[in-house]
Order: sequence, then C-alpha cells, then structure tokens
Amino acid sequence: MNQGIRNADCTLFHKEWNEEARRDVWSCMQLPGVSWYSKKGISVGTTGETAEDTVVIRVYTQQALTVDTGDIITPGLVTAQVNSSADILRQFPDSVKVMRVRDNRRGSPQMRHWRIEGE
Repeated sequence: MNQGIRNADCTLFHKEWNEEARRDVWSCMQLPGVSWYSKKGISVGTTGETAEDTVVIRVYTQQALTVDTGDIITPGLVTAQVNSSADILRQFPDSVKVMRVRDNRRGSPQMRHWRIEGE
C-alpha cells in the first residue's frame, strides 16, 4: 500500500495536559516502518558555533496521528513509563524533540504520510 522508503522504527512520546491531575501526562506509541533521515550541521554566528542537527521522520499511514510540537521521538520500538521529557532523554539519549508536524495524507495513496521534523 505505502511505497515510501522505510528504514527505521521509532517510538513517539506524546504529551497532553491532564486537567484532573493538573500535570502533563506522557503516552508512548510505537511507529514501525518509518522513514528516518538525519542531517548534522552547524551555523556560525556572533556568539560562536551552534549545532543545527535536523531529523525528518515520515510516518506512512492514512490514519490520524496525535503528535504535537514538544513531543519526543526516540529511535527503535521501546516502551517506558515517563513523567517528563527529562525522563525520556535520560533513558533514550538519542531522542529528538518534535519541532514541526505536517499532515501529508493527500495525493498518491502510496505516499500519504505525516512529516515530522525535529532537533
């Protein structure tokens, strides 16, 4: 059905505000068969060099996906009970913070996907 390049598996940690608990609650969703592309770079500014590492993840599905900026994605299929982004980064140091999300589920049925960009 979906013909995009699938070179990785990942896990999405999604954060939602729980009014009753009066705190953020994190859920964990495994996403097998995604396209994971990373690029390392730097920029030079007046304060010195700054890392500009970027990651683009394409999740090939026609289904709705609950993902927002500030969520965290880690390589591989993992499960964990976490209470904060610090918990995730401590357990999975190669994780990526979601910076942009695009719904690309239109067009060719073989290429419908969610595009997630992170740092």
